[in-house]
Amino acid sequence: MHGDAPRPHSRILAVLLLLAACGCAQTLSSPSTAGQFVPATQEPVLETSESQYSDRAVITVRLINPSSRSLGYNLCRSKLERIVDGSWEVMQDMLADYCTAELRNLPPGRAVTFSFRPKQGVRGRMRIRTELADRYGRSRLEAVSNLFEMRVSGD
Repeated sequence: MHGDAPRPHSRILAVLLLLAACGCAQTLSSPSTAGQFVPATQEPVLETSESQYSDRAVITVRLINPSSRSLGYNLCRSKLERIVDGSWEVMQDMLADYCTAELRNLPPGRAVTFSFRPKQGVRGRMRIRTELADRYGRSRLEAVSNLFEMRVSGD
């Protein structure tokens, strides 16, 4: 065996870590969460766990599918955006340093979470935007999170 050849178990470990970071879908069991949706809308919801973060914080984003259709998603490919002079500017193209391209399936009535750490020094009014796919109609959808404030540690 050559010293430069990758070890098979290191590849398996890398794949397992990537899958763990992608999150697993959970059934919406909390009536308070599920009750927030107007039944007629049934649009996907993207939300952060807090309204303010320091630039060193880990941000958890939650994608909720209250609709009756399955959605394709890949939260690590979401964009972190900041509002600048009335326009949204992309601060991070992807929420993870390493992210695979395939879409995962989010069945109706399910939610999934993803946690990431923003780049240091990012501050201002922010949002997260992600592209989704209707698994049956193959149409593209977009989900945009609530606004939140990013502050540099020590501000």
